[in-house]
Amino acid sequence: MAQVLKDEIRERIHAAALEEFYAWGYKLAAMRNIAATVQIPTGLIY
Repeated sequence: MAQVLKDEIRERIHAAALEEFYAWGYKLAAMRNIAATVQIPTGLIY
């Protein structure tokens, strides 16, 4: 069960990151924006 949730969160982070990089580029992309999109704390991404 826990692994399923981890995989789901990983996929959501990946999708949000792709959107962030596409919108802002590598230099302006921000982890806090990715975390906000996924609705998780920024530290959880690391």
